Amino acid sequence: MYSDPHPNSYRVVWLTGKGEGGKQRAFALDPFDDRVRLSEIDERPKRKALERLHRIAEEGKNFPALIDVKALAARLRRFRKPTSVDREFQQVLTILPERDLRLRVMEIQISADYSALETRERYEAPIP
Repeated sequence: MYSDPHPNSYRVVWLTGKGEGGKQRAFALDPFDDRVRLSEIDERPKRKALERLHRIAEEGKNFPALIDVKALAARLRRFRKPTSVDREFQQVLTILPERDLRLRVMEIQISADYSALETRERYEAPIP
């Protein structure tokens, strides 16, 4: 039987950091960022790597201190290596943070009186 330990809350996993020109960027790993259409990424290794990042985040969001940030960092570095021109994947690179990367797990919770949604950071770690 499945049971959710926090029925009135939900956790989201983000990569945050800075992009071109020092602008703040955030990329959702779980649920996966809706600006990305995985099915349209032609480069299968890149698509699989993004799917793996999502899976790591999904599996670790309830126990975020166990997420292997070094493995995340290694996968992200591989994304920056030059590849053939895949327009959809190039779009991913424009929204992924490039520097000062941090993994952040946020909890979205219904307030005690059920009148509002509240967010609270549950975990944050630098990505080397």
